[in-house]
Amino acid sequence: MRSVCVHPKVERVLQRASSSAQSGPDSVRTGLLLGQCWDQRCYLLSCVWTPPLPGEGGWNATEWFAAHVKQVQRMSVGGVEIVGACLSECEKGSTAASAVKQMESDGRIRNMIAALPTSSTTSTSSAQSDRFLLKYIGNKMSVDAYSGSNNDILSGAVKPKPVASGSVKVLDWTSGDQVHCLTTMMNIDLSVAVVEGESGTTSLEAQLTRSLHAFHASLNHAPVLIDGRATDASATLDRLGDDGSSNAQSTKGKGGKGGGKGGKKANVGRAANEDASSSSTPIHQIDFFVRPMPVPPVPENCSGVIRIRGACNFRTYAHNKCSVAQAMQSLRSDILNSLSSRLQLLVEDSEDQFGSFALPSADQLTYTWQLPRRLFQPIQDELCVCDYLLAHESPEDGVGRIRELLLTPGDDSSSWQQPFCNEKVPTVTADAQQQLSNSSKPQSCASTPTSSTPPSTHTHASDSSKSSRPPSFYIFAFLAALFAILLSFWKMV
Repeated sequence: MRSVCVHPKVERVLQRASSSAQSGPDSVRTGLLLGQCWDQRCYLLSCVWTPPLPGEGGWNATEWFAAHVKQVQRMSVGGVEIVGACLSECEKGSTAASAVKQMESDGRIRNMIAALPTSSTTSTSSAQSDRFLLKYIGNKMSVDAYSGSNNDILSGAVKPKPVASGSVKVLDWTSGDQVHCLTTMMNIDLSVAVVEGESGTTSLEAQLTRSLHAFHASLNHAPVLIDGRATDASATLDRLGDDGSSNAQSTKGKGGKGGGKGGKKANVGRAANEDASSSSTPIHQIDFFVRPMPVPPVPENCSGVIRIRGACNFRTYAHNKCSVAQAMQSLRSDILNSLSSRLQLLVEDSEDQFGSFALPSADQLTYTWQLPRRLFQPIQDELCVCDYLLAHESPEDGVGRIRELLLTPGDDSSSWQQPFCNEKVPTVTADAQQQLSNSSKPQSCASTPTSSTPPSTHTHASDSSKSSRPPSFYIFAFLAALFAILLSFWKMV
């Protein structure tokens, strides 16, 4: 790793934790570093402290840290992901330095590093396997880089490589450093044929996840417009707008026009303007032109089709020196990660309520599941984390969970901006094969409608048949009315 760039607010958070250190049972405070890695440079944009270890539940420090990593990872947004851990003194004197050495000798630091995600979705090339440990002890900042597999790290085969002090620098945001936001709203419409015999929560979740990977492959080849215009993929974000190729918005209610001419938009990801904040962060509106996903071949033992539909909001953050191609890679990763998290929560919630997640019984025509909506919470300037709201939950529930995971006693959230959620309720629909068609052909499993409008909950096919009439019905009705009018006119004459 060539250099590590630290956001000034991260440095202030570490300084505040150190300056307010008091005597207590723990001399070292642990936390997570959120940011992004590009090529040979890592940007540390935010710091999140680990909540205090609960007094009940039988948690130890390693398990508690790993559980916190898992929850924060689900809340991460593209470009604001877990890239490392941090240690800061929370007791005056030399006790903290001694505690860090003890943590190194007993393997606790190795366990912390192994609990981190193996790579950031924004990382490329050699940076993919790097995980960082930032130590702020005695008002001095140092960074170690860990490269290798978890087994090598846990066994001690991989030793940390200190990043040269001259390569660890605090960004000077007055001299051109800036973070850009790329956001899009996409209409998701995917159908998954569930194979009979692969019942159970885990296998069903795996089948749903496989469909997302096929969608992601199609997304990788989709044409893209930034602020309504085509843009050179090799251009850096700070050059957008120099030649009129892109016009980012930086205040609420302003933005470039989207769309394109000369072709039909099959599945367009359109950004929403409602969440733009009145700040200097450039917000770019992204359009994806994704071809409709082909209906996959349906096996004879298909027991039903689950349809994933809805309008979903995605976003990513990227430093202005990143290329357009790298920023789009990060946004595509956020799309896949967000959809995966929604499906995982759907399956988990169903298991909590009913013990398993299965297709509806054959006597139920259509069953609709509501996927969680995505709530964005700005935590530092315009940098956001997110939470997912189930059908019965309100934004206050999501904000409460975010505060619980990201704030520790004494932390101040008064600088946080208002959360926002501008998604319609996406749905997952499961149709029993017997009710889709009277035909015994396996293709009947894939005979789902193609409308982009989410269906209502518990929609029955008999309801739609009431409004369906053959064309001949309207022809005969018109002729009968015309004959009645002519007969009435003849009698008057």
